[in-house]
Amino acid sequence: MKTTNLWMFGLPLALLAGLAGVQEQEPGERERDDSTDRVRAHYERVEAELLRSDDSNLTEAQRAERARIIEELRAYRERGEFVQSDDVDHRVPFYRDAGGRHCSVAHLLDVWGEDELLERIVAESNNEWIAALADDPQLKAWMHRVGLTTEEVARIHAPVVPPTYDGPGDVVDPGATGPDPAGPSSPGPTEPGPSGPSTPGPGPGNPGPGPLSGAPGGPGTPPVVGGGPTSGEFAGFISPADWALWWEFNKAGFLDRNLPGARSWGDENVTASETRVETKRRELLPLIAAELEDGDAQVRASAVVALARIGGDRAMPWIETALQDKNREVRQAALVALGAAAGVKGADALLEIAHTGVLSSAGGKSILPDAKAIAVVSLGLTQVRNPRLDMVDHVVEILGTAREQDDEELITAVLYYQSLAPSPKLAALVDNFSHILPTDEEDHGIVVRARAVEQLDDRQDRETLVALIETLSGRELTLRRSAAVALGGYEHPLALQPLMTAFELENEPTTRGLTLLAIAEQGGTKSRDFLVDTLEKSSSNLRPWSAIALGLFARAEDDEVARDAIRKGIAKEKNRESKAAYLLALGLAEDMNALPILRHELGSGSAEMRLYAAHGLALLGDEAGCAPLRKALAKEKTPYTRVVMAQSLGSLGDSKDADALLDLLENLPHADLRAQIAVALGLNGSVEALDGLTARMAANELPSAARAGALDAVGMILGSEPGLVLTQVSSGANFTAFPNWMVRLLISHTV
Repeated sequence: MKTTNLWMFGLPLALLAGLAGVQEQEPGERERDDSTDRVRAHYERVEAELLRSDDSNLTEAQRAERARIIEELRAYRERGEFVQSDDVDHRVPFYRDAGGRHCSVAHLLDVWGEDELLERIVAESNNEWIAALADDPQLKAWMHRVGLTTEEVARIHAPVVPPTYDGPGDVVDPGATGPDPAGPSSPGPTEPGPSGPSTPGPGPGNPGPGPLSGAPGGPGTPPVVGGGPTSGEFAGFISPADWALWWEFNKAGFLDRNLPGARSWGDENVTASETRVETKRRELLPLIAAELEDGDAQVRASAVVALARIGGDRAMPWIETALQDKNREVRQAALVALGAAAGVKGADALLEIAHTGVLSSAGGKSILPDAKAIAVVSLGLTQVRNPRLDMVDHVVEILGTAREQDDEELITAVLYYQSLAPSPKLAALVDNFSHILPTDEEDHGIVVRARAVEQLDDRQDRETLVALIETLSGRELTLRRSAAVALGGYEHPLALQPLMTAFELENEPTTRGLTLLAIAEQGGTKSRDFLVDTLEKSSSNLRPWSAIALGLFARAEDDEVARDAIRKGIAKEKNRESKAAYLLALGLAEDMNALPILRHELGSGSAEMRLYAAHGLALLGDEAGCAPLRKALAKEKTPYTRVVMAQSLGSLGDSKDADALLDLLENLPHADLRAQIAVALGLNGSVEALDGLTARMAANELPSAARAGALDAVGMILGSEPGLVLTQVSSGANFTAFPNWMVRLLISHTV
């Protein structure tokens, strides 16, 4: 790989370590006062929620008792005599502490004379969450008498809050994961490729760790959001925002709506269109195969993946050749290509590699140190692209071997397979991992445990819910984040309240942000009201997360109140970084009333504002966004901003834009950025885009980086259904807990 493309892989871990500005705090009375303030603010917010709740279904006696409850809770808050413990280093419920102080729920039981119930809870369940006690008949009878629901009591309840959190040192075990806005504890990639660090960098606007960019560094390497050089004309795109990094790991799922675009060419009937696509595939296979002889490794890497996507099992001889390439990134691309081919021969090859790390028909030599893990993930690509091939039993066998050998990397790969191709049989084995419960022995590393926790989101039983609540409040930062992610998708009436309380009591910014996204995913009026209130009252470092959470909520619920809150928020926002997030949120919310705002910001004097305005218009997915993007692209002078605008315009899929994008592909002065323009053409997916790309490849008019991007784009256009699959691994996940080999896959491949 060319060293000039080093920046395309993202920023060094040393820079990533400072992303969220998280700092360790010295213990002391000030921190204890801060934790007390957080608990007091929690109760104040809960009182407001109780007062807003509809009590029309209650009897007069219940309403009177409920009013008295709220008054007593206010008095409890004002006294500030909350439960404490010097023996815990994470949030733990205590109904009565060693000093005889009561938690809020215990205090209410005491005032209401429920002595027997209170003493039994203290004796038998003093450190249990309300979710664990929800079926207690005596507790339910008291709640009914005072006009409270179980959800409201769970919301009232607050645990002991230690004065400090563990901080970034507990994020990963040595050498484990990729980027962490709080600061990774690993020293960096254990095996950096010849092109440099393999961890994505932060910043606004680039297509990022998801595969929406050009080719440098491997097939389809995305420009990591703002991940350009730390000096020169790209320096201004580097942003320390954790929300921006979240967007880079998730954007592909929002912007790949047209893939594969070739299937909708013209007005032909389906059969004729498919015939035309297949004809194009046959014509282009020899042209692409010739690129495997190119002297540039990034071209070879892009070529082998494009061959697999277009040719299926017909590409096997070429893939086997690439598996023996002298360059590591080409060999990695060939492993991914086996999955992209989605055929029987490719699946058989992947199974052999997953078991042995080698492929006998490709020389029988070790392919990569992480070849087994990549092969398992590629099996997931095969399963998604070709559901007729049932790979689950094979993967179950691989998991058994991995557990016997204590192979953390391979276990993690199986969990990623489950993300790509969920299977009840595999889910049962994942659920049985002893390490998913925070009270059990920690038999596995933090990466495996975090991913296993996230995959509990499809459960509905109360036992797992309680375990997730405990993990959400636990001592390990990475697991708290993953528990928030899991609870976001957890279908249980008591899943929302602990997320709200955790947000209020958590002290780490990125974890709080992911918790807000989980609250949005839970949906419903209570979630929306909480998010609106948070947006109005948050500090500048949390307003971006709040706005994005509201945008996601509005998109899922088609909610005008949420959209209105975002518009009102951006109107008074003074912080530039927060305002950029609002622009993204307006697009996520699919708020057509925000078109004037987004159009206006396309003309902003800030490149960052123009970038996110372009994203916002693309997310609206409407013809109304095309015209302003076309106009802005024609006027834009900053090269990288032009790339982001081009990819946003490309994602809207209008064939009329192909000529303008092809002109940029030829004339943009930076070869690496031209590669990203090629991917914009891939997103466009039109026959005009395909013909323009292949004509320029045949004429050998493009530099290596741009030619690699063009190969990647051709594979995107002519590949079979579905489009971008690998991004399912990072979509909605705890983006701070990826092993380095997985990060390399995510930033290098548009499959």
